[in-house]
Amino acid sequence: MKRLLFISLFSLTSCSILGPTYTGKTITDGILKSDVENSVRLFFRSKTSCNPEKIHTEIVNVKMTPDRSKIIIADEIWTTSGCNKTLKLKVRMRANEMNDGTDFGILELK
Repeated sequence: MKRLLFISLFSLTSCSILGPTYTGKTITDGILKSDVENSVRLFFRSKTSCNPEKIHTEIVNVKMTPDRSKIIIADEIWTTSGCNKTLKLKVRMRANEMNDGTDFGILELK
C-alpha cells in the first residue's frame, strides 16, 4: 500500500519536479533558454497559480546584422499550458547595448 501511495504521489508531482515538456523551435539555448524559461514559468504561475506542464515555442521574426553574423532582434511565441489553462506569450530577445548578452521581455497575447 505504501509503495502504491508513493508511486501515485510521484506521478502527480513529477511534472513540477521534472519541469515542462517542450515542442517547437527556438533560437535560445543554454543559459538564455534557462533564463527565458524561468521568467515564463513565473509569469504563468502568477497568472494561473499553476506550474506549466507544456511549452511550445515558435520563431516568428528574426532580424540579423547585414552580414548575417549576429541576431539583432528575435520574436518568439511561447504557448504555455498547465492545469487546463493556456497562455500565449510573446518573447522578444535583442542583443544588449554592450553586445555581450541578450535582453528579453515577455508580453501576454490575448
